[in-house]
Amino acid sequence: MIFLINMINFEDRSREKAYSNLRKVMKHWGFGEASSSIYALLSVSDRPLTAREIAEHVGYAYSSVVNELNRLLREGFLERWREGRRYVYSAETDFLKIIKNERNRLIGMLEEAKSYLQEVKTREIHELVENIEIALRYLREVNRRFEDGREAIQ
Repeated sequence: MIFLINMINFEDRSREKAYSNLRKVMKHWGFGEASSSIYALLSVSDRPLTAREIAEHVGYAYSSVVNELNRLLREGFLERWREGRRYVYSAETDFLKIIKNERNRLIGMLEEAKSYLQEVKTREIHELVENIEIALRYLREVNRRFEDGREAIQ
């Protein structure tokens, strides 16, 4: 039996479920439908794919796929290299690396918000700054304890 999601043919239910769950992960991280579909497709693909192949599989316009591929590359979710005269793409599936990058990005955003709010002298804002600081201490401690992330699973 072949399962269709968007326009992707899956030969087995396991691959189809993995695709669906990886799309959910990407959406949780703030990516839209197109980026989520592209990442999930590349993650479960047996081989790297060209932008044209990706566009055909996910059912989005080629130009939209190229834009989303570039975004995913900048964010560190994909790898790209040349094969002959064209680029091929594969998913970065080192989730520990991805999570660490996301954690560091979150630290930066919270630090920036805290720096803007420290001058405000209302009780509510003071409480918000304290909660941001608690979250920052937690994230920094996670970074300190699990420098490369792999220590947590040993």
